[in-house]
Amino acid sequence: MQITVNNVNRAPAFDTAAVTTVAEDATYTYDVDATDPDGDGVTYSLTTRPTGMTINASTGVITWPTD
Repeated sequence: MQITVNNVNRAPAFDTAAVTTVAEDATYTYDVDATDPDGDGVTYSLTTRPTGMTINASTGVITWPTD
């Protein structure tokens, strides 16, 4: 017997590369962009982060005051 699974949920993919530098005493900002190959909506979250770093769940904008 063979079983065919349709509508497999594929993981989203990042469309941008992370910013890796910031000026001293400036706020780090990175606009994360991702798309889902199945057309599902994407929400953003940080599972591990330094103190003070936040992400907007809808837009994917990360901010982190470095001063």
